[in-house]
Amino acid sequence: MKMQRFLLPISLLILGLLGRMTATAAASEATCYATANGGGRVFSADSAYAVQRAADQTFNTDGIVRIAGYCPGNILINDRTLIFRGGYSPSDWTLSDPKLYPTVLEGVQQLSVVRISAPNDSLTFENLSITGGTAYRGGGIQVNDVVSLTLRDVTLYDNHAVDYGGGLFVAGGNVLIEHSRIYGNHSELYGGGIYSNQTVTLADSTIADNGANELGGGIYNSGSGQLNIENTTLSHNTVYSSVSGGGGIFNRGTLMMKNSTVSGNSAETQSRRILGTGGGGGLWNNGGTASLIHTTFANNRADSNGGYAFGGAVFNNNGGTLSLVRNLFADNVGGGCINLSTIAINTSNADEDGSCEAAIVGELDLPPLADNGGATQTHALDPAHAAVDVMGEVCLSTDQRGVKRKQPTACDVGAFEFVEEIPTAVAITKLSTDSINLTLLSGVALALITLTTSLSWIAKKQ
Repeated sequence: MKMQRFLLPISLLILGLLGRMTATAAASEATCYATANGGGRVFSADSAYAVQRAADQTFNTDGIVRIAGYCPGNILINDRTLIFRGGYSPSDWTLSDPKLYPTVLEGVQQLSVVRISAPNDSLTFENLSITGGTAYRGGGIQVNDVVSLTLRDVTLYDNHAVDYGGGLFVAGGNVLIEHSRIYGNHSELYGGGIYSNQTVTLADSTIADNGANELGGGIYNSGSGQLNIENTTLSHNTVYSSVSGGGGIFNRGTLMMKNSTVSGNSAETQSRRILGTGGGGGLWNNGGTASLIHTTFANNRADSNGGYAFGGAVFNNNGGTLSLVRNLFADNVGGGCINLSTIAINTSNADEDGSCEAAIVGELDLPPLADNGGATQTHALDPAHAAVDVMGEVCLSTDQRGVKRKQPTACDVGAFEFVEEIPTAVAITKLSTDSINLTLLSGVALALITLTTSLSWIAKKQ
Protein backbone atom coordinates (compact mmCIF):
# COMPACT_ATOMS: atom_id res chain seq x y z
CA MET A 1 0.00 0.00 0.00
CA LYS A 2 2.80 2.43 0.81
CA MET A 3 4.49 1.66 -2.52
CA GLN A 4 1.28 2.55 -4.37
CA ARG A 5 0.95 5.86 -2.49
CA PHE A 6 4.45 6.93 -3.64
CA LEU A 7 3.87 5.80 -7.25
CA LEU A 8 0.70 7.83 -7.74
CA PRO A 9 2.38 11.26 -7.79
CA ILE A 10 4.85 9.95 -10.42
CA SER A 11 1.97 8.77 -12.59
CA LEU A 12 0.34 12.20 -12.31
CA LEU A 13 3.60 13.85 -13.44
CA ILE A 14 3.81 11.60 -16.50
CA LEU A 15 0.21 12.34 -17.37
CA GLY A 16 0.97 16.06 -17.04
CA LEU A 17 3.79 15.79 -19.60
CA LEU A 18 1.43 14.03 -22.00
CA GLY A 19 -1.20 16.72 -21.71
CA ARG A 20 -2.81 15.17 -18.63
CA MET A 21 -6.31 13.81 -18.81
CA THR A 22 -9.01 15.07 -21.18
CA ALA A 23 -12.77 14.94 -21.01
CA THR A 24 -12.69 12.08 -23.53
CA ALA A 25 -10.56 9.70 -21.43
CA ALA A 26 -11.72 6.11 -21.64
CA ALA A 27 -14.21 5.23 -18.92
CA SER A 28 -12.38 1.97 -18.20
CA GLU A 29 -9.28 3.94 -17.12
CA ALA A 30 -11.11 6.48 -14.96
CA THR A 31 -12.26 6.22 -11.38
CA CYS A 32 -13.02 9.91 -10.76
CA TYR A 33 -15.55 12.05 -12.59
CA ALA A 34 -16.47 15.70 -12.13
CA THR A 35 -18.52 18.35 -13.87
CA ALA A 36 -19.04 22.05 -13.31
CA ASN A 37 -22.15 22.50 -15.40
CA GLY A 38 -24.49 19.70 -14.42
CA GLY A 39 -23.07 17.10 -16.77
CA GLY A 40 -22.66 19.24 -19.88
CA ARG A 41 -18.93 18.59 -19.83
CA VAL A 42 -17.55 15.77 -17.69
CA PHE A 43 -13.88 15.50 -16.75
CA SER A 44 -12.64 11.99 -16.02
CA ALA A 45 -9.33 10.71 -14.70
CA ASP A 46 -7.79 8.12 -12.44
CA SER A 47 -7.13 10.88 -9.91
CA ALA A 48 -8.57 14.00 -8.28
CA TYR A 49 -7.20 15.97 -11.23
CA ALA A 50 -10.69 15.62 -12.69
CA VAL A 51 -12.07 17.54 -9.71
CA GLN A 52 -9.38 20.22 -10.06
CA ARG A 53 -10.19 20.62 -13.77
CA ALA A 54 -13.91 20.96 -13.08
CA ALA A 55 -13.27 23.50 -10.32
CA ASP A 56 -11.25 25.59 -12.74
CA GLN A 57 -14.22 25.64 -15.17
CA THR A 58 -16.86 26.98 -12.76
CA PHE A 59 -16.92 30.54 -14.10
CA ASN A 60 -20.38 31.39 -15.49
CA THR A 61 -21.91 28.28 -13.91
CA ASP A 62 -23.95 27.59 -10.76
CA GLY A 63 -20.69 27.18 -8.83
CA ILE A 64 -21.32 23.51 -8.03
CA VAL A 65 -18.63 20.92 -8.74
CA ARG A 66 -20.45 17.59 -8.91
CA ILE A 67 -18.23 14.60 -8.20
CA ALA A 68 -18.59 10.85 -8.70
CA GLY A 69 -16.38 7.92 -7.78
CA TYR A 70 -12.98 7.46 -6.17
CA CYS A 71 -10.63 10.42 -6.54
CA PRO A 72 -7.06 9.94 -5.26
CA GLY A 73 -5.00 13.10 -5.22
CA ASN A 74 -4.83 16.56 -3.69
CA ILE A 75 -6.93 19.66 -4.35
CA LEU A 76 -5.76 23.27 -4.07
CA ILE A 77 -8.39 26.00 -3.91
CA ASN A 78 -7.55 29.69 -4.39
CA ASP A 79 -9.93 32.66 -4.34
CA ARG A 80 -13.16 30.92 -5.30
CA THR A 81 -16.78 30.48 -4.18
CA LEU A 82 -17.66 26.85 -4.79
CA ILE A 83 -19.71 23.88 -3.66
CA PHE A 84 -18.05 20.46 -3.97
CA ARG A 85 -20.84 17.88 -3.86
CA GLY A 86 -20.40 14.12 -4.04
CA GLY A 87 -22.86 11.25 -4.24
CA TYR A 88 -23.41 11.25 -8.01
CA SER A 89 -23.29 8.55 -10.64
CA PRO A 90 -21.23 9.38 -13.77
CA SER A 91 -24.33 8.53 -15.79
CA ASP A 92 -26.71 10.74 -13.77
CA TRP A 93 -25.81 14.23 -12.52
CA THR A 94 -29.30 15.22 -11.43
CA LEU A 95 -29.53 13.65 -7.95
CA SER A 96 -26.94 13.24 -5.19
CA ASP A 97 -27.28 9.99 -3.23
CA PRO A 98 -24.09 9.40 -1.19
CA LYS A 99 -25.33 6.09 0.23
CA LEU A 100 -25.90 4.63 -3.21
CA TYR A 101 -22.96 6.38 -4.87
CA PRO A 102 -20.21 7.06 -2.30
CA THR A 103 -17.63 9.67 -3.28
CA VAL A 104 -14.12 9.56 -1.81
CA LEU A 105 -11.32 12.13 -2.01
CA GLU A 106 -8.13 10.38 -0.88
CA GLY A 107 -4.70 11.91 -0.38
CA VAL A 108 -1.74 10.36 -2.19
CA GLN A 109 1.14 12.70 -1.33
CA GLN A 110 2.61 14.22 1.81
CA LEU A 111 0.04 16.99 1.53
CA SER A 112 -3.42 17.81 2.83
CA VAL A 113 -6.17 16.26 0.74
CA VAL A 114 -7.75 19.73 0.46
CA ARG A 115 -5.71 22.95 0.84
CA ILE A 116 -7.34 26.36 1.03
CA SER A 117 -4.50 28.84 0.73
CA ALA A 118 -6.01 32.14 -0.45
CA PRO A 119 -9.04 34.23 0.55
CA ASN A 120 -12.32 32.63 -0.53
CA ASP A 121 -15.81 34.00 -0.10
CA SER A 122 -17.52 30.68 0.54
CA LEU A 123 -16.63 27.01 0.16
CA THR A 124 -18.84 23.99 0.85
CA PHE A 125 -18.07 20.28 0.82
CA GLU A 126 -21.02 17.93 1.10
CA ASN A 127 -22.01 14.29 0.62
CA LEU A 128 -18.47 12.93 0.40
CA SER A 129 -15.54 11.45 2.35
CA ILE A 130 -12.03 12.87 2.77
CA THR A 131 -9.35 10.42 3.85
CA GLY A 132 -5.74 9.30 3.64
CA GLY A 133 -4.09 12.71 3.90
CA THR A 134 -0.73 13.20 5.60
CA ALA A 135 0.65 16.70 6.13
CA TYR A 136 2.56 18.85 8.55
CA ARG A 137 -0.75 20.50 9.50
CA GLY A 138 -4.26 19.46 8.53
CA GLY A 139 -3.94 16.02 7.03
CA GLY A 140 -7.51 16.04 5.72
CA ILE A 141 -8.24 19.76 5.25
CA GLN A 142 -5.90 22.69 5.76
CA VAL A 143 -7.42 26.19 5.97
CA ASN A 144 -4.73 28.87 5.85
CA ASP A 145 -6.65 31.99 4.88
CA VAL A 146 -9.93 33.81 5.36
CA VAL A 147 -12.82 31.64 4.22
CA SER A 148 -16.35 30.68 5.14
CA LEU A 149 -16.14 26.88 4.99
CA THR A 150 -19.06 24.48 5.44
CA LEU A 151 -18.73 20.71 5.82
CA ARG A 152 -22.16 19.10 5.47
CA ASP A 153 -22.67 15.34 5.52
CA VAL A 154 -18.91 14.89 5.24
CA THR A 155 -16.89 12.00 6.66
CA LEU A 156 -13.34 13.07 7.53
CA TYR A 157 -11.36 10.01 8.57
CA ASP A 158 -7.94 8.35 8.75
CA ASN A 159 -5.89 11.50 8.18
CA HIS A 160 -2.60 12.38 9.90
CA ALA A 161 -0.72 15.54 10.89
CA VAL A 162 2.86 15.77 12.07
CA ASP A 163 2.10 18.96 13.97
CA TYR A 164 -1.50 20.19 14.43
CA GLY A 165 -4.93 19.04 13.25
CA GLY A 166 -4.96 15.46 12.06
CA GLY A 167 -8.33 15.79 10.37
CA LEU A 168 -8.80 19.56 10.08
CA PHE A 169 -6.51 22.54 10.65
CA VAL A 170 -8.19 25.96 10.79
CA ALA A 171 -6.05 29.12 10.76
CA GLY A 172 -8.42 31.48 8.98
CA GLY A 173 -12.07 32.42 8.65
CA ASN A 174 -14.89 30.37 10.15
CA VAL A 175 -16.00 26.79 9.73
CA LEU A 176 -19.45 25.20 10.08
CA ILE A 177 -19.58 21.41 10.44
CA GLU A 178 -23.02 19.83 10.40
CA HIS A 179 -24.34 16.28 10.10
CA SER A 180 -20.75 15.06 9.70
CA ARG A 181 -18.38 12.48 11.18
CA ILE A 182 -14.74 13.14 12.05
CA TYR A 183 -13.10 9.94 13.22
CA GLY A 184 -9.88 7.94 13.25
CA ASN A 185 -7.59 10.94 12.64
CA HIS A 186 -4.29 11.51 14.46
CA SER A 187 -1.89 14.31 15.29
CA GLU A 188 1.57 13.87 16.72
CA LEU A 189 1.10 17.02 18.81
CA TYR A 190 -2.24 18.85 19.14
CA GLY A 191 -5.76 18.28 17.88
CA GLY A 192 -6.22 14.75 16.62
CA GLY A 193 -9.56 15.53 14.99
CA ILE A 194 -9.54 19.34 14.79
CA TYR A 195 -7.11 22.14 15.58
CA SER A 196 -8.47 25.69 15.40
CA ASN A 197 -7.51 29.22 16.31
CA GLN A 198 -10.59 30.65 14.56
CA THR A 199 -14.36 30.08 14.82
CA VAL A 200 -15.62 26.52 14.46
CA THR A 201 -19.25 25.48 14.92
CA LEU A 202 -20.26 21.82 15.25
CA ALA A 203 -23.90 20.75 14.97
CA ASP A 204 -25.48 17.28 14.83
CA SER A 205 -22.06 15.69 14.30
CA THR A 206 -19.80 13.01 15.76
CA ILE A 207 -16.13 13.40 16.74
CA ALA A 208 -14.88 9.92 17.60
CA ASP A 209 -11.80 7.72 17.91
CA ASN A 210 -9.31 10.49 17.15
CA GLY A 211 -5.96 10.75 18.92
CA ALA A 212 -3.20 13.22 19.70
CA ASN A 213 0.11 12.54 21.38
CA GLU A 214 -0.13 15.54 23.68
CA LEU A 215 -3.21 17.81 23.82
CA GLY A 216 -6.74 17.65 22.44
CA GLY A 217 -7.45 14.13 21.23
CA GLY A 218 -10.73 15.18 19.66
CA ILE A 219 -10.39 18.97 19.42
CA TYR A 220 -7.77 21.59 20.31
CA ASN A 221 -9.22 25.12 20.58
CA SER A 222 -6.42 27.67 20.90
CA GLY A 223 -6.44 30.97 22.78
CA SER A 224 -7.94 32.95 19.90
CA GLY A 225 -10.44 30.24 18.96
CA GLN A 226 -14.23 30.27 19.36
CA LEU A 227 -15.66 26.75 19.53
CA ASN A 228 -19.43 26.23 19.44
CA ILE A 229 -20.79 22.70 19.91
CA GLU A 230 -24.47 21.70 19.81
CA ASN A 231 -26.28 18.36 19.48
CA THR A 232 -22.94 16.64 18.99
CA THR A 233 -21.22 13.58 20.48
CA LEU A 234 -17.49 13.37 21.24
CA SER A 235 -16.57 9.78 22.06
CA HIS A 236 -13.47 7.65 22.57
CA ASN A 237 -10.94 10.30 21.67
CA THR A 238 -7.54 9.91 23.35
CA VAL A 239 -4.34 11.72 24.27
CA TYR A 240 -1.42 9.62 25.43
CA SER A 241 2.14 10.73 26.17
CA SER A 242 4.36 11.84 29.04
CA VAL A 243 2.47 15.15 29.08
CA SER A 244 -1.14 15.01 27.92
CA GLY A 245 -4.57 16.50 28.51
CA GLY A 246 -8.01 17.02 27.08
CA GLY A 247 -8.93 13.64 25.68
CA GLY A 248 -12.14 15.02 24.20
CA ILE A 249 -11.36 18.75 24.10
CA PHE A 250 -8.43 20.93 25.11
CA ASN A 251 -9.61 24.54 25.40
CA ARG A 252 -7.58 27.72 25.71
CA GLY A 253 -10.09 29.92 23.91
CA THR A 254 -13.86 30.29 24.22
CA LEU A 255 -16.06 27.20 24.29
CA MET A 256 -19.86 27.06 24.22
CA MET A 257 -21.26 23.54 24.46
CA LYS A 258 -24.92 22.62 24.81
CA ASN A 259 -27.11 19.56 24.33
CA SER A 260 -24.07 17.38 23.67
CA THR A 261 -22.48 14.17 24.93
CA VAL A 262 -18.82 13.69 25.91
CA SER A 263 -18.29 9.96 26.47
CA GLY A 264 -15.45 7.47 26.79
CA ASN A 265 -12.62 9.94 26.15
CA SER A 266 -9.31 9.58 27.95
CA ALA A 267 -6.19 11.51 28.92
CA GLU A 268 -3.35 9.23 29.93
CA THR A 269 0.26 9.99 30.84
CA GLN A 270 3.27 7.75 30.97
CA SER A 271 5.14 9.18 33.96
CA ARG A 272 4.92 11.48 36.97
CA ARG A 273 5.01 15.12 35.87
CA ILE A 274 4.02 18.55 37.11
CA LEU A 275 0.63 19.34 38.60
CA GLY A 276 -2.09 19.16 35.99
CA THR A 277 -0.71 16.68 33.46
CA GLY A 278 -2.97 13.76 32.69
CA GLY A 279 -5.94 16.09 33.13
CA GLY A 280 -9.40 16.39 31.66
CA GLY A 281 -10.40 13.10 30.12
CA GLY A 282 -13.45 14.82 28.68
CA LEU A 283 -12.42 18.50 28.79
CA TRP A 284 -9.34 20.39 29.95
CA ASN A 285 -10.14 24.09 30.21
CA ASN A 286 -6.65 25.54 30.48
CA GLY A 287 -7.03 29.30 30.87
CA GLY A 288 -10.05 29.45 28.57
CA THR A 289 -13.71 30.25 29.08
CA ALA A 290 -16.04 27.27 28.87
CA SER A 291 -19.84 27.32 29.15
CA LEU A 292 -21.48 23.89 29.41
CA ILE A 293 -25.27 23.60 29.23
CA HIS A 294 -27.34 20.38 29.25
CA THR A 295 -24.28 18.27 28.43
CA THR A 296 -23.62 14.70 29.55
CA PHE A 297 -20.09 13.65 30.57
CA ALA A 298 -19.91 9.87 30.98
CA ASN A 299 -17.19 7.21 31.18
CA ASN A 300 -14.33 9.64 30.60
CA ARG A 301 -10.97 8.94 32.18
CA ALA A 302 -7.85 10.71 33.42
CA ASP A 303 -5.04 8.28 34.21
CA SER A 304 -1.36 8.98 34.78
CA ASN A 305 0.08 5.50 35.38
CA GLY A 306 1.21 6.44 38.88
CA GLY A 307 1.73 10.15 38.23
CA TYR A 308 -0.75 12.99 38.63
CA ALA A 309 -4.22 12.81 37.08
CA PHE A 310 -6.97 15.41 37.38
CA GLY A 311 -10.57 15.47 36.26
CA GLY A 312 -11.92 12.40 34.52
CA ALA A 313 -14.71 14.57 33.09
CA VAL A 314 -13.53 18.19 33.44
CA PHE A 315 -10.29 19.83 34.60
CA ASN A 316 -10.24 23.63 34.99
CA ASN A 317 -7.00 25.48 35.78
CA ASN A 318 -4.57 28.24 34.81
CA GLY A 319 -7.10 31.04 35.23
CA GLY A 320 -9.86 29.26 33.34
CA THR A 321 -13.53 30.09 33.89
CA LEU A 322 -16.31 27.49 33.89
CA SER A 323 -20.06 27.96 33.70
CA LEU A 324 -21.95 24.76 34.50
CA VAL A 325 -25.71 24.64 33.93
CA ARG A 326 -27.84 21.45 34.05
CA ASN A 327 -25.01 19.04 33.18
CA LEU A 328 -24.78 15.35 34.09
CA PHE A 329 -21.46 13.80 35.22
CA ALA A 330 -21.58 10.00 35.51
CA ASP A 331 -19.13 7.10 35.68
CA ASN A 332 -16.01 9.19 35.09
CA VAL A 333 -12.65 7.90 36.36
CA GLY A 334 -10.33 10.42 38.02
CA GLY A 335 -13.07 12.64 39.43
CA GLY A 336 -16.04 14.30 37.80
CA CYS A 337 -14.70 17.88 38.03
CA ILE A 338 -11.38 19.13 39.29
CA ASN A 339 -11.44 22.91 39.61
CA LEU A 340 -8.29 24.86 40.40
CA SER A 341 -9.61 28.15 39.06
CA THR A 342 -13.07 29.77 38.78
CA ILE A 343 -16.58 28.38 38.44
CA ALA A 344 -18.64 31.46 37.58
CA ILE A 345 -22.02 29.68 37.39
CA ASN A 346 -22.97 26.34 38.93
CA THR A 347 -26.68 25.60 38.52
CA SER A 348 -28.72 22.37 38.66
CA ASN A 349 -25.91 19.95 37.83
CA ALA A 350 -25.64 16.30 38.86
CA ASP A 351 -22.50 14.30 39.68
CA GLU A 352 -21.65 11.13 41.54
CA ASP A 353 -18.74 12.13 43.78
CA GLY A 354 -19.58 15.74 44.69
CA SER A 355 -16.47 17.05 42.94
CA CYS A 356 -18.51 19.37 40.70
CA GLU A 357 -20.23 20.91 43.73
CA ALA A 358 -23.49 19.89 42.07
CA ALA A 359 -27.03 20.22 43.38
CA ILE A 360 -27.60 16.48 42.88
CA VAL A 361 -25.04 13.98 44.18
CA GLY A 362 -25.52 10.21 44.08
CA GLU A 363 -25.75 7.11 41.91
CA LEU A 364 -26.03 8.18 38.26
CA ASP A 365 -25.13 5.08 36.23
CA LEU A 366 -25.98 5.28 32.53
CA PRO A 367 -26.44 2.67 29.78
CA PRO A 368 -23.92 2.59 26.90
CA LEU A 369 -24.00 5.04 24.03
CA ALA A 370 -26.72 4.04 21.57
CA ASP A 371 -28.91 5.25 18.75
CA ASN A 372 -31.83 6.69 20.70
CA GLY A 373 -33.06 8.84 17.83
CA GLY A 374 -31.63 12.04 16.40
CA ALA A 375 -28.44 12.50 14.42
CA THR A 376 -25.98 11.28 17.08
CA GLN A 377 -25.66 8.62 19.76
CA THR A 378 -26.67 9.44 23.34
CA HIS A 379 -26.89 7.94 26.82
CA ALA A 380 -30.56 7.28 27.58
CA LEU A 381 -32.25 7.88 30.94
CA ASP A 382 -34.76 5.53 32.53
CA PRO A 383 -37.76 6.80 34.52
CA ALA A 384 -36.13 6.04 37.88
CA HIS A 385 -32.88 7.87 37.14
CA ALA A 386 -31.98 10.66 39.55
CA ALA A 387 -31.52 13.11 36.65
CA VAL A 388 -35.14 12.81 35.48
CA ASP A 389 -37.68 15.57 36.21
CA VAL A 390 -35.59 17.52 38.69
CA MET A 391 -35.76 21.00 37.17
CA GLY A 392 -38.89 23.10 37.03
CA GLU A 393 -37.19 26.24 35.83
CA VAL A 394 -36.68 27.33 32.24
CA CYS A 395 -34.33 25.09 30.23
CA LEU A 396 -33.35 24.50 26.61
CA SER A 397 -36.41 23.85 24.44
CA THR A 398 -35.17 20.51 23.06
CA ASP A 399 -32.63 17.82 23.97
CA GLN A 400 -29.70 16.55 21.87
CA ARG A 401 -32.03 14.47 19.70
CA GLY A 402 -34.43 17.32 19.08
CA VAL A 403 -37.02 15.96 21.55
CA LYS A 404 -39.07 18.65 23.24
CA ARG A 405 -38.30 19.63 26.81
CA LYS A 406 -40.10 19.59 29.37
CA GLN A 407 -41.47 16.02 29.59
CA PRO A 408 -44.00 16.22 31.12
CA THR A 409 -43.67 19.19 33.50
CA ALA A 410 -39.99 19.35 34.47
CA CYS A 411 -36.66 19.12 32.64
CA ASP A 412 -34.05 16.40 32.94
CA VAL A 413 -30.37 17.09 33.63
CA GLY A 414 -27.91 16.38 30.82
CA ALA A 415 -28.30 15.97 27.07
CA PHE A 416 -31.18 13.45 27.09
CA GLU A 417 -34.83 14.12 27.96
CA PHE A 418 -36.76 11.04 29.10
CA VAL A 419 -40.19 10.69 27.47
CA GLU A 420 -42.76 8.52 29.17
CA GLU A 421 -44.97 6.41 26.95
CA ILE A 422 -48.53 7.72 27.01
CA PRO A 423 -51.46 5.25 26.82
CA THR A 424 -53.63 5.33 23.72
CA ALA A 425 -56.86 7.32 23.73
CA VAL A 426 -59.72 6.08 21.55
CA ALA A 427 -62.92 7.86 20.58
CA ILE A 428 -65.92 5.52 20.16
CA THR A 429 -68.88 6.38 17.96
CA LYS A 430 -71.91 4.05 17.78
CA LEU A 431 -72.99 3.44 14.19
CA SER A 432 -75.59 0.67 14.64
CA THR A 433 -76.50 -2.14 16.95
CA ASP A 434 -73.74 -4.26 15.42
CA SER A 435 -70.82 -1.92 14.88
CA ILE A 436 -68.87 1.00 16.30
CA ASN A 437 -66.36 3.42 14.81
CA LEU A 438 -62.98 3.69 16.60
CA THR A 439 -60.75 6.74 16.12
CA LEU A 440 -57.12 6.62 17.38
CA LEU A 441 -56.42 9.95 19.06
CA SER A 442 -52.92 9.75 20.53
CA GLY A 443 -50.23 7.57 22.04
CA VAL A 444 -49.14 4.06 21.17
CA ALA A 445 -50.76 1.78 18.62
CA LEU A 446 -53.91 -0.05 19.58
CA ALA A 447 -53.04 -3.71 19.93
CA LEU A 448 -56.25 -5.59 20.57
CA ILE A 449 -59.92 -4.69 20.34
CA THR A 450 -62.62 -7.15 21.36
CA LEU A 451 -66.28 -6.32 20.78
CA THR A 452 -68.98 -8.09 22.78
CA THR A 453 -72.63 -8.54 21.87
CA SER A 454 -73.53 -5.65 24.15
CA LEU A 455 -71.07 -3.35 22.24
CA SER A 456 -68.63 -3.23 25.11
CA TRP A 457 -64.91 -3.11 24.23
CA ILE A 458 -61.56 -3.96 25.68
CA ALA A 459 -58.46 -2.17 24.47
CA LYS A 460 -55.06 -3.39 25.40
CA LYS A 461 -51.96 -1.49 24.37
CA GLN A 462 -48.77 -3.25 23.23
